[in-house]
Amino acid sequence: MHVTLLLAAAVPWMAVHAYNLTAPDYNRQVRPNEGGATDVVDIGIFTNSIRTVSEIDMTIVLDVFLQAEWYDPRLIGSWNSIYQDIHGFHRSQCRNSLCNETTITMGRDFAQLIWKPDFYLPQAIKIVPADNYNDNVCVRFRFDGKMFYSNRFIITHSCPMKLAFFPFDKHTCVITIGSYKYHDGLVSMIYSPALSGMYDDQETANFIVEPHNPLEAYSNESSEYMGD
Repeated sequence: MHVTLLLAAAVPWMAVHAYNLTAPDYNRQVRPNEGGATDVVDIGIFTNSIRTVSEIDMTIVLDVFLQAEWYDPRLIGSWNSIYQDIHGFHRSQCRNSLCNETTITMGRDFAQLIWKPDFYLPQAIKIVPADNYNDNVCVRFRFDGKMFYSNRFIITHSCPMKLAFFPFDKHTCVITIGSYKYHDGLVSMIYSPALSGMYDDQETANFIVEPHNPLEAYSNESSEYMGD
């Protein structure tokens, strides 16, 4: 059997702290440009490993990092205070390259405080955290409000197969990612090759991971409730 997986990012070191956002009116339930322009979110999947393929269930099980980048200008005023909380001094007091960064790396504790895009995989059967012992969440916060988010999951995904030529068959598993909450053009999710892929030295017998032409637009259609 030969499987081509059409998806297509890497996870950095993360710190653990308690953070206070300086913007008193910050609401993580509200998108950055609420009431204004569309929020553009670059998304991707970094494949850590392909665990199993089931011809019986017609599913594929993946160990992946779901990743995204976007801008949240509401957080810019919090950057210096978070930097100082991590290093114990203001960035202007930095005297060497080790502390002269423009991006702060944090983990799940900070991710729970901020707005994040909602990943919706319509053909996913099951999505669970990779494990219960490690954080597996990374947030990078740049001084100009650019955010990077990465979270590791185990995904069981539908992959329809035609087995007429088994075991010499080939299959293509297409993974679609969109937003479930924002389906009226408020958030635009764009596939990013830079956030997707696999490790350069990773070997996957009988599997090929490659980018796929993204949809021009993805929408979650809803119908009016008709009552009883």
